[in-house]
Amino acid sequence: MAARDVSGQGSDAGAPGARVEIVVSGATVLKAALIALGVYIVIVANEVFLTIGMAFVFALGLDPLVTQLSRRGIGRGKAVLLVFFSLFVIVSMLVIWAATPV
Repeated sequence: MAARDVSGQGSDAGAPGARVEIVVSGATVLKAALIALGVYIVIVANEVFLTIGMAFVFALGLDPLVTQLSRRGIGRGKAVLLVFFSLFVIVSMLVIWAATPV
């Protein structure tokens, strides 16, 4: 971005009535538009990114247990089902325990 004095009066840029022209290149406009588009996509797809991130964390957190079970002779698919079923039972028991009246 460059500012040019187009008043024809030399270096009187601060004088009243002096006109300054601001020149913005096409590449700068394109970069600004791409940044705005990226921010818009992040705002709109926020829930999708959170869901993918949570799935990634669960996969990385449960992988050591699944690998250990598959080394003991259980197939990987069955090990995944066993781990998720166990996790479901544990979370269900915690919810039932926390929700029961005293």
